[in-house]
Amino acid sequence: MNELLLKIEQCLSDILQSGLNTRASILAKDIESYAKECESIGLHKGAILLNELYESLNLRAHSLEKDDLKITSKICTIVYYIQLCKEKVQEDLIEKSWL
Repeated sequence: MNELLLKIEQCLSDILQSGLNTRASILAKDIESYAKECESIGLHKGAILLNELYESLNLRAHSLEKDDLKITSKICTIVYYIQLCKEKVQEDLIEKSWL
């Protein structure tokens, strides 16, 4: 799970660093595949969030008016979700070591 979370973080970082006009539409396919991976390992909320971002990036690529604030907000929500998942993994590891 940690590897997947790191891949998602890297992808989101790439989108923000390169800008929504350059690589975002290319990375949208990666986001779609990460959403499927999230669903398969039980991160249902993560899959929903990533699918929403995927759809937003695809719509943005085909619209004249770009609303980057909504997409950036979705990215921030996903980053927060990833942080919560990482914290939960850490807690589980700590709990396992105590038992």
